[in-house]
Amino acid sequence: MAKKIIIIIYLIIQLILSILSQLTDNPLWAIVSFSIVSLAFLMNFMFMKKSLSFLFTALALTFTVFSDVLLVLLDKYYLTAVISFIFVQIFYSCRIVVNTKSLKLKNLHIASRISLSLISIILVSIILKDDADLLTIASAICFVNLVLNVITSFINYKNKSDSLIFAIGLLLFMLCDFFVGINNIEYILEISRDSLIYQIIYNNYIFFPWLFYAPSQALLGLSSKKDTAIK
Repeated sequence: MAKKIIIIIYLIIQLILSILSQLTDNPLWAIVSFSIVSLAFLMNFMFMKKSLSFLFTALALTFTVFSDVLLVLLDKYYLTAVISFIFVQIFYSCRIVVNTKSLKLKNLHIASRISLSLISIILVSIILKDDADLLTIASAICFVNLVLNVITSFINYKNKSDSLIFAIGLLLFMLCDFFVGINNIEYILEISRDSLIYQIIYNNYIFFPWLFYAPSQALLGLSSKKDTAIK
């Protein structure tokens, strides 16, 4: 009963912080936004248990906090932050592999991750040519791994080997990354300021990345509630 009350209070606080992240500007925005991630990190330890699933989730959230220290609080060291986010996705993928029942699916998951990461590097290098820097390549690798995590986490949920909260959290995480990419597309492609897509992306009312990122971290902080313990 006490845990349920704590979870309800946690979700209410996260909702309030998520709303504030849309209404505030720096420096208050940075404090509010970082609080969302930090609270999710702390909430995860409420479900601490002797479990590889919990361990990998805790590691992923730890690297998430580190990434947001760089991106949200310091607003620099972007390449280091994105590399840290790659480790976030690797740790989430480890949780997925641990909870995958089929050995065939485990091997397919690992093989597809490696091959698609390599393909993303090649495609970015070919498409962007001279504009393909380390940050862009690292971002592509991170996004590919996140997409794979979303797909495989829903497969695990369907097979009743992991929680729906985890899968939805990763899906929202992916939508956040998608809008981060869209927000930065003007540095690669020319978009007219009068176009509809520009008006939607760069509006003054909704910051789309954090519209999805805030709830994603709130859910991932709760996702260890149901996992597979080590025998």
